[in-house]
This record gives sequence, structure tokens and C-alpha cells, in this order.
Amino acid sequence: MKRPLAMIWAEGFLDRVAAERLAKELGLRIEGAVKDAGGIDRFWELLDKYNKAAEQCGLVFALADHDGVDCAGPKLAAKLRSRHRDLILRLSVAELESWLMADHESLGEYLRVSPSKFPEEPDKVKDPKRTLVDLAAKSSKPAIRAGMAPKAGHSTNRGPEYTLIMEQFVRQYWMPFRAAERSPSLKRAIVALRAASA
Repeated sequence: MKRPLAMIWAEGFLDRVAAERLAKELGLRIEGAVKDAGGIDRFWELLDKYNKAAEQCGLVFALADHDGVDCAGPKLAAKLRSRHRDLILRLSVAELESWLMADHESLGEYLRVSPSKFPEEPDKVKDPKRTLVDLAAKSSKPAIRAGMAPKAGHSTNRGPEYTLIMEQFVRQYWMPFRAAERSPSLKRAIVALRAASA
């Protein structure tokens, strides 16, 4: 019988949705809270609290973007001096959007963009969110273009419906196992979750 997740702690809203989806695909039950920090600074600030929760309650899946950590090893050591074995801390490389673009077939169909236009190695893309927005701007569907791409003259780097559109994709269409074939960091996360829950 697989060990359940006591809780999920994620950097942002979409990270939380993706963590839930990943747990579901792996057949893991989530017994407790599913929360997001609303930003990378808050994520690291409270990570020690969730490390202690892992010690007391069981498996805690913590997910954040790698781009918030300049040098993963030393930074992690400074932020979390003693990680409990039941804290499954994973960093998507470079951002969650790398994992989402890795399922280029599903995302291409969903955004109405040719799958051939997606990067073959999304983990190596320096600004995955920007890349995803630029691809969506070429969609054959006007609602996708309007929702995903920023409006001219606005300082934001994404459109007004970005989160809503991508949430629907993650919940209904994203296939993590297929995405893991093109994203080594996602594949490592799957391996880590499987090992911890065994």
C-alpha cells in the first residue's frame, strides 16, 4: 500500500495545482492541507515549518521553481539545515512551465499551436513562462491569444487569463508521465515521489 501525502506546500497557485495533479497521476492520496505560498520568498521562509510537519505527520510534497535559487546546493543548505526524509522537496527546472511545455502534444492541442513549435528540451529554456506566452500568442484561437498574451502597453509579462487557462490545462489535459520523457527534472520528481511513497 502506498504511503499517503500528509500535505502539499507549493510556491504558487499553479505549482499547487500541478503538485495535486502529479500526486493524483501517481495514485497518491492527500490526507491534509494543500497550500501555496503566493511567492518564492514566502515559500522558503516557511519551508522549515513544513519540514517539521514532515517529521511529525508524514510525507510532505514541497514544489517550487528552480529559478528562485541561484545555486541550489548551497542555498538549500542555508535555508534548510536538516531536511527530514519525509519532506519531498522538488524544484522544477527552470519553472513549472518547463514541465507543462514538456507535454507538447497535449499543450499544443489545447492552445491550438503546432506541437512542433515547442522546445524539445524545455528544462534548458531560460525563461519558460515567456516562451509559453510567446507560443500562445501564435494560437489559432483568438480567446487563447487574448487571454495568454499581455496587452500592448502593459508592464505585465502575461495576459489577464493566463492562470485560469493554464489551470484548466493542468487539471484536465496535462500528462505528467509523457511530459517526463522531455523533462529530466520532472522525471526526477516522479522518481522521488514514487520512492518516498513506496
